[in-house]
Amino acid sequence: MTSGETGSPNRPDQPPWGEGWSVEGVPLAADGRLYVALRQRDGVRTQSHVAAFDTKRGELVWQRFVAAAESFGQGPTVEFTHNLLALAEGVLYLNTNFGVVAAVRARDGQVQWVTQYPQVAPDAPESETTRQSSGCGLTPCLIHKGLVLAAPSDCDRVFALDAVTGQKIWDTPPGTGADIQCLLGVGSGNLIASGNRLVWIDVQTGEIKARFPAQFDAALRGYGRGILAGSHVYWPTRDQIYVFDQRGPQQTRQPIELAPLGLTGGNLVISRDILLIAGPSQLSAFNTFGSQVTKRH
Repeated sequence: MTSGETGSPNRPDQPPWGEGWSVEGVPLAADGRLYVALRQRDGVRTQSHVAAFDTKRGELVWQRFVAAAESFGQGPTVEFTHNLLALAEGVLYLNTNFGVVAAVRARDGQVQWVTQYPQVAPDAPESETTRQSSGCGLTPCLIHKGLVLAAPSDCDRVFALDAVTGQKIWDTPPGTGADIQCLLGVGSGNLIASGNRLVWIDVQTGEIKARFPAQFDAALRGYGRGILAGSHVYWPTRDQIYVFDQRGPQQTRQPIELAPLGLTGGNLVISRDILLIAGPSQLSAFNTFGSQVTKRH
């Protein structure tokens, strides 16, 4: 594993881009710039870069090499990644999902720190908590009061780093984060994460305070990305949307029933008191009382 920096101003249709390069995920726009996570793979090694473009001129302002690692497969397989940047206090944070989390100064691309974490091979023996990388959701770093919270797809734990130094503050025990696919946010002192189950983690200590359901249940599993709103957690399953208190697994209302309406769960967004569900093939909207407003295929 190596880290460092490269690059001089270039247009995106000119070198150093070309074969093997890809844009990781949706760019992040702020302060007149567009920040992009880039990945290059040559069949054996994968490199992670971060770049900044001027939004008016479309020109590259800076580009920085962050880290490189040998791919687990070490073969000419096609990788489809969607790594997202997080921005806080003028610093960009990147969860590479291949062994490191990095902090890069937004102003000039200066690498602030690169921190390694313990990886778990994708072909590790399967169990109730084994993470299936292909099914993981988007796991950008979550920044909260000086902590960088991360749940990489190639790691079986959740951890917190110091935002200034990159030093580890806490991590959950091995295996406890293998099922987590999304970090939904922080509320009532808890980092709330989801996957097959919903998990409440003390944001200061990393202690897992509660799970729903308490035991793994193949018939009651998460289906899509939930959301925090007010003091509530909205957690979708295939047939229902559960609504919990952010302090723990106490339901604050009856679940929103989806199956009788011919709907399934999906990724949730709340806007102006309307709950939107982006399902596999349709977009649905509910009002704050749980009544369906509209549906679009």
